[in-house]
Amino acid sequence: MTSHTGPDDVIATAAQAEEATGNGGDSFTTLPRESYFSAEWFEREQELISSRQWLYAGHESEIREAGGFVTREVGDESVIVMRDENGEIHALFNVCRHRGARICPESSGSAKRLVCPYHRWTYGLDGRLLGAPAMPDTFERTKYPLHRAHACSWNGLVFVNLSIDRPSSSGVSSSACSPTSTRST
Repeated sequence: MTSHTGPDDVIATAAQAEEATGNGGDSFTTLPRESYFSAEWFEREQELISSRQWLYAGHESEIREAGGFVTREVGDESVIVMRDENGEIHALFNVCRHRGARICPESSGSAKRLVCPYHRWTYGLDGRLLGAPAMPDTFERTKYPLHRAHACSWNGLVFVNLSIDRPSSSGVSSSACSPTSTRST
């Protein structure tokens, strides 16, 4: 029995099986047992899938009106997908820029603004910081918007992508899905 030490070994083993059998890898039908509970595998999946690919986040009908939102867990991250006053869809990391508290604990709903329950920092529907109580007069709110993920809508289906760089639209549609908002760091 072959022992696999990590995801890269299994990828290599799958390629070897396909090459050896010449049958498109049909003899390689399952992943090793450790792949289902290994922290190393999970981290690799997060890196290759959750952090780089367009992932389905919902349907536009779930956020029909301005302020409509859904929260989605994408890998280790919580993301708020919401529609702003101009009808644009945004994907915002569900973490306050002040102390890292989760802003929106609900899975869906409607809001006029996003307000952090910890120190009441208030964000607009597009993620801009609108208010930061008890901060000095020299504090520049424009430097502290919510971090963004990429969001796009294709035929009513909403997708998010956590890539830092602007992702390609491949994997969603050949060219129909172009990001509606860009991630800011």
